[in-house]
Amino acid sequence: MARKRERSQLDSMDEINLTPMMDLVFLLLIVFIITTPLLENSIDVSPPIQSAEEITNPKAKVVNMQKDGTLYMDDVKILRANLEVEMRELHAQHPDYAMSLRADGALTYDEVIQVLGIISKAGFKNVNLITQSPQ
Repeated sequence: MARKRERSQLDSMDEINLTPMMDLVFLLLIVFIITTPLLENSIDVSPPIQSAEEITNPKAKVVNMQKDGTLYMDDVKILRANLEVEMRELHAQHPDYAMSLRADGALTYDEVIQVLGIISKAGFKNVNLITQSPQ
């Protein structure tokens, strides 16, 4: 007659429960899906509304220009006096980069053109202006 052996708490488990791990993976995935768009547009700039082609250049750097004229590149504040030096250094390291300027719609034409002039004087020939889509 075979005896039934009772399992004790000390016996090892012969299966792995993947449910908690999958819950964690999905939670992290949702967090990254939500935060990624916020990181891209973390600087408060409202470009003017205009229909244009979508920029798809992976080698593009974006210079953001806020209402008060404050300049940012890659979420780092840049003084206007240092912008030309920064652009020349970037062009020396990466001459194939395309530059994009994302300026607030409340800025004057003159302020935007001055920054465009600094970027093109540094050697960048491909400069894009970023606008909001009409939708």
